[in-house]
Amino acid sequence: MACLTYEEFVTGCRVLLQVSKELGDSWVMCHSASDSSTIYLSKTQCFKADLSTSISELTAEKSESPDEIDKLIEDFTQEPEPPDPSSVSNSTPGYIITYEYHIVYSLSHSVPALYFNAWYASGKLLTLKEVWERVSNQFCEQIADNKWNSLTQTEHPVLGRPFFQLHPCRTAELMSNVCCESEQTPKDVKKYLISWLSMFGPVVGLEVPITYYNK
Repeated sequence: MACLTYEEFVTGCRVLLQVSKELGDSWVMCHSASDSSTIYLSKTQCFKADLSTSISELTAEKSESPDEIDKLIEDFTQEPEPPDPSSVSNSTPGYIITYEYHIVYSLSHSVPALYFNAWYASGKLLTLKEVWERVSNQFCEQIADNKWNSLTQTEHPVLGRPFFQLHPCRTAELMSNVCCESEQTPKDVKKYLISWLSMFGPVVGLEVPITYYNK
């Protein structure tokens, strides 16, 4: 079961969604506006980042005027809508970056694919370069040889808007090492999705609680 049919993907998403509800996690199921049979899972999570470090990084290689620098600081420090406290990843003083993650079915590769967007409190989207700067060194080293093809910006297959994507070209190969071809039950498909998410999610800050494996 290195690949999934769309029907298996939908089944796995429904089971994963049920587990998410039982654990108090925040995954929700969304439907395409043009085709209600097309679904994906969505989760929003907030992260706090150090303000002084990020401002210095953003201005180090630029020549902004004082007014432009003030605008950058305003972007970072502007108060967003109050987030769910459980969704903020740490308590370090700083500014909030919001990530919206989507689990989408890849028709071309017959596997799940992880799409996401990220933005500051002002609503300003992170650039691809800024997203890469937030990837830990552990994962950067693993995919350094194929960096810009592993994490790219592309059109969301359901929403038709630019999203970042962890490219699914090697997903089937990687999943073949952890899944048996005979696995077909909803519970097994759920395990497939959790294993997949545990491999790909942490690259972009999405951690999977170990309690998912116990359900």
